[in-house]
Amino acid sequence: MKRTNVALAARERLFKLVFRIQLIALSITFFLSLSLRASPINVVTFAPSVYNPNTAAMDAALGINGMLIEDFEDTTLIPRLSVEFRNPNGGPITTLPQTFAYISWDGTKTLINRPDQQNMPPYSDVIFYINGGTTRFGVGLVDFQTFLNETKLFVNGIDLGLVSSLPNYQDGAIRNLYLLLSVSPGDPLITSVEFRMLGRNDAIIFDHLAIDAEAQGTRPVPEPGTMLLLGTGLAGVASVM
Repeated sequence: MKRTNVALAARERLFKLVFRIQLIALSITFFLSLSLRASPINVVTFAPSVYNPNTAAMDAALGINGMLIEDFEDTTLIPRLSVEFRNPNGGPITTLPQTFAYISWDGTKTLINRPDQQNMPPYSDVIFYINGGTTRFGVGLVDFQTFLNETKLFVNGIDLGLVSSLPNYQDGAIRNLYLLLSVSPGDPLITSVEFRMLGRNDAIIFDHLAIDAEAQGTRPVPEPGTMLLLGTGLAGVASVM
């Protein structure tokens, strides 16, 4: 009888050990999944030489034919697009107070990083919001000058680093590059794109912004916080066992 009890206890300890190992492995898988999904944004850039006054030809070269284009030639933004300015605060807005003429990617008008669309300090961070989300987001950048200011790019709150570190970036009061962002099937849609200034305050310009022609709805992808909590919970259960 004593031997039987010892054997049962040994099997129970073995079962608990195997169960604990499985839970730890599962929690590690969740943490790895969270890590791998930390930056699900595809980034493609085009040098300023892609610019063409024939916008149809330029759009073909950029691969944005059929997308909805905001050219900033008037004060009303395209459907589903809004813009927010920070420091000074303004927005999100869907109608601009006026247009701003500068070096452009189409026409003659652009968007400057001030809520009143005037070229004077203080200048602001800029956040574009896409209601309903988009699988692709494109925008032409102008007047990003590193000796005056560095600017960071955030997509859906994810830090993608300095604009000046992107391939094909050219510095100066010129067309700097055309930026095209996209997400893969199953990844969260692009709902916000932020340009956050670091250091000195300076004007930055945007033009020829492109989003999906139709709203894409939502995708049931777990939030990073949810995955983190679940992974932590599994690890906690394993430690108790």
